[in-house]
Amino acid sequence: MLKSRIIRLLSLAVLMGLVYFLFNTVRATYTPNLSVAPDSLVFTRGCVEPDSSCFRILLKFPVVQGKRAARIQKMIAYDYLKLLSDSTKVKGVNQFKEVLTRLTESYDSAYVDYLSLFPGSNGISWYLNADYDVLLNDGKVLTIQYRYEDYLGGAHGMYGYHYQNIDLRKSRPLSLNDIVSNTKQFSELAEKLFKGRVGVDHLNGYWFEGGKFSLPREFGLSENGIVLHYNVYEIASFADGDLVFEIPYSSMGGMLSKRFRYLAEEGK
Repeated sequence: MLKSRIIRLLSLAVLMGLVYFLFNTVRATYTPNLSVAPDSLVFTRGCVEPDSSCFRILLKFPVVQGKRAARIQKMIAYDYLKLLSDSTKVKGVNQFKEVLTRLTESYDSAYVDYLSLFPGSNGISWYLNADYDVLLNDGKVLTIQYRYEDYLGGAHGMYGYHYQNIDLRKSRPLSLNDIVSNTKQFSELAEKLFKGRVGVDHLNGYWFEGGKFSLPREFGLSENGIVLHYNVYEIASFADGDLVFEIPYSSMGGMLSKRFRYLAEEGK
């Protein structure tokens, strides 16, 4: 009786060890089932001589392939177009490119009108650039960081960042409340790290409402933590620029929602 019990326990231990080995092997060799590849649209007007009038447009955008790609591509196109101040909802990549082409023509028309209004403005250069980076694509979450910069007349150009966080299992956007279970503690931790980032123990000089710390509008998930990004004019002047820092998953303790605690394990 005792001998058979010991054999069963040993067999169970071996089986559990095998399951653990297989789980970690699969996890180590896992590749996301959604791929993200770059495409681009390039336009120039003028730009013949170094001092001649010039308008350059470079739009680099993500195209996805794989499981639920059509739904994810619509979400990407919508956010990307909003970055360019367009609210068109497209049905696919081809329509997405058509809208981008139409936007390019609209910007070009505005530039031509500007030159006609100021015929002596030779050497005036405009530019419009948009680019992206994939911060995380682990089969569960896709996070894309978009960068935008332009000069379309005026005292100075403009630039900004936008983060798109997508739940790949449900094909929907992710909010910070989806990822963090205790936003109060998370905000307190963020304030501590913010002060460390800027090298002060106060918030004087920053444009926080009522002098109280608040989280930025833009955040993203990376392999190692949650990126918090204040755009220009959000909490400081254009001259002060944007401000970005990252909160490591390892420092969040139980703040992560149950569904996203795996990020802390994988980020170790």
